[in-house]
Amino acid sequence: MANTECEQACRSAYTQSVQSVARLSDTLFENIVLAKDDESKKAQAKTYFNNGMKIAEEVRKTCLAQCGS
Repeated sequence: MANTECEQACRSAYTQSVQSVARLSDTLFENIVLAKDDESKKAQAKTYFNNGMKIAEEVRKTCLAQCGS
């Protein structure tokens, strides 16, 4: 039972991380678009989003590994 609770906590933390990355990326992208149509800035915003998602996934995997099998 404790293992299931641990896994649920990891999933919840992952979901919160993903939502935070998405909100930050949306804000960053909106600010770039409002400032000017700059392709390099758009690419940078996309890179930040992708890196944030990779970090969230690594945190999820590490968390689940701590739950045991």
